[in-house]
Amino acid sequence: MKSELDTTEHEKSMLMVGLVNRYMTPFAAILVLSGAALSPVPMKASAAACAILVLTWVMNNATHRLVARYPEKMTAIRDGRVVANYIIDLGLIWLFMPYWPSIWLLFLLTIIAIGAYEEKRTVIQHAALLTAMLFIVSYARGVGSLTHWGDVGVRCATLWFTGLFTNRLVASLR
Repeated sequence: MKSELDTTEHEKSMLMVGLVNRYMTPFAAILVLSGAALSPVPMKASAAACAILVLTWVMNNATHRLVARYPEKMTAIRDGRVVANYIIDLGLIWLFMPYWPSIWLLFLLTIIAIGAYEEKRTVIQHAALLTAMLFIVSYARGVGSLTHWGDVGVRCATLWFTGLFTNRLVASLR
């Protein structure tokens, strides 16, 4: 039998997953669709990105239903969603970075969600991972000038500050 605390934690988790779906998923869609429609990315890559976007939307909405149906598996479902989003976001960032620099904001959406769900230590770990991923993609995609590396550094700082701010804000509301 579930206690009142368990129900409250489940309700909070459902709220957080719902908020991420309501605000982060449409923003990610805007980023990808804008890049596909407005950038000079090759047509096949644009079509693949749109297909990935549909798959991601289906997955993110399915996880909300799965958490509602299987609250005891909430952590595993959420962790699976995070891993899948990391892989998808990394692929999209790799694909679009030379054509649509705003695509890095997919990582920002990820750290906001992590900041909302997880403890501070976990946010720091994810911020470090996202920073490494952004530096690696930037290097591999040919970022070379000091100005461009400065921009990558500012993006990474944005990941850290936004993740930690979100985490502290959500913690203060609990």
